[in-house]
Amino acid sequence: MSAARFSIGIDLGTTNSALAYAPLAGDAAPEALPIQQWETPETLAEMPMLPSFLYLPEDALAQQLREVPGGPQAWIVGRLARRRAAEIPGRVVRSAKSWLCHHTADRAAPIMPWGSEDIGPDQKISPVHASALILNYLRGVWNNRFADCAFDDQEVTVTVPASFDVAAQKLTLAAAEQARFPGSVKLLEEPQAAFYCWLEQHPDAEPLWAESGARAVQSRHVLVVDIGGGTSDFSLFEVRPGTFDLIPDIRRAAVSEHILLGGDNIDLALAVLLETRLSSGERGHISGPRWDQLVALCRDLKEKALSGSATADDRFAVALPGRGSSLIAGVQTANLSRDEVERRVLDGFFPLCDARARPHRMRGGLQEWGLPYAADGAVTHHLADFPPRAPACRCGALQRRLVTCRGAA
Repeated sequence: MSAARFSIGIDLGTTNSALAYAPLAGDAAPEALPIQQWETPETLAEMPMLPSFLYLPEDALAQQLREVPGGPQAWIVGRLARRRAAEIPGRVVRSAKSWLCHHTADRAAPIMPWGSEDIGPDQKISPVHASALILNYLRGVWNNRFADCAFDDQEVTVTVPASFDVAAQKLTLAAAEQARFPGSVKLLEEPQAAFYCWLEQHPDAEPLWAESGARAVQSRHVLVVDIGGGTSDFSLFEVRPGTFDLIPDIRRAAVSEHILLGGDNIDLALAVLLETRLSSGERGHISGPRWDQLVALCRDLKEKALSGSATADDRFAVALPGRGSSLIAGVQTANLSRDEVERRVLDGFFPLCDARARPHRMRGGLQEWGLPYAADGAVTHHLADFPPRAPACRCGALQRRLVTCRGAA
């Protein structure tokens, strides 16, 4: 095995994944690796992120792509897969990361795409295998770009939610093993990586633990709120001045429970809102694959509406195909303004609340796509309940070398 030249950090996300790297020697800043992926069945594109979607193409398309040098073997990962989620959702795996912490499901069993009748049981894959396919794709992209620096010879870190329990962490490592990652791969909690990175980018952050330039022996507390595609994580860090150098001593004081609440929930909320407009005010009228299509369309609508270029009066249309022979004639359309999307997100997920607010809880949580989503979608309610009154968190000294985060952006 050759000596490692780079630190590689991979964010295996619910909605998007990414890879960043930095040389182990010198002071070069981390860089994001452009990820080549299928944009359409005819075109490839390089993007900074890889949508965490997998698409099993139909036989004709699979044969077409296999004839392309370097074409996919079975499942297609990335932008084309995400696009297909709004067209043929029964052939697309999504939110695999959310399943890794779903204790009532067999996460090593072939259950994805969840509820699909478009592919046979022998074609389905497990959440662990789906995660492995995404990781292996990133490994392949690296090896294609750096032929003289094999992925397996580098220092590799994969980030995970702080609230991932030991079982979910082991499943993530199992996915990395399936993806043929080196046995030395490490896991790093996402809020911890973000805090390390912030500290490194703000070397003048001494006010975190001292006042008026005086190196007073006192601590400061820093709250890191991580809201992702599938989960919301809160981590509370205690920061004290370092004993021998300028690197602070960092201890984790508390970490939230695993809250399945994030971008996926916003997509569902927008789908519920649009469903009433597409079906004359009726709830529950759209189901099965058409519901999955609607949720996928709302995911795209959300990102367009909340982009920096949209204005409050801009309207965004959704066209939901019909079924069977009415596929074209039966298309239903509805639209939302950017202002409506913003209100639904802010009022529903980030409402102002009293510091004494507590999240509403129901046994088992909400069940959509088979996942036990948080019963209360207000992130602020969960935040008001953190840290828990009797925290059962793991506390202890964290790694103090800030270089750890450089490849884990």
